[in-house]
Amino acid sequence: MGAKDLFAAQVVARSSATDKELSDIKSEFAAMGFDTGSSLGNSFSIAAPVDKFMSVLGDNTVMSSSLNNDSSFDDWVASSQQRGTLSSARLPETLRDRIADIVVTNRPAFGP
Repeated sequence: MGAKDLFAAQVVARSSATDKELSDIKSEFAAMGFDTGSSLGNSFSIAAPVDKFMSVLGDNTVMSSSLNNDSSFDDWVASSQQRGTLSSARLPETLRDRIADIVVTNRPAFGP
């Protein structure tokens, strides 16, 4: 699996989240198939293949086209990066209520 096949984001829990709640949120993302990074404050990173992000967090417009269509994914990434966040609307409400944001950063404008 190449770097282009992976996507990453930062999950930011509500500021009132306890260590236990943050651990539970991480466990829920792991159970959905995401690799989770170490916690830092009230946040942690998630990484997964592109199709996992699309199936769990992708918006319905993009989901209606093939996951193998690079332009649909690229459009979704560009839109997410322009907003700076991914929508949590497709997550279970009990998880969504404990998350402040799922943040994405722009890819560097240099390199391969």
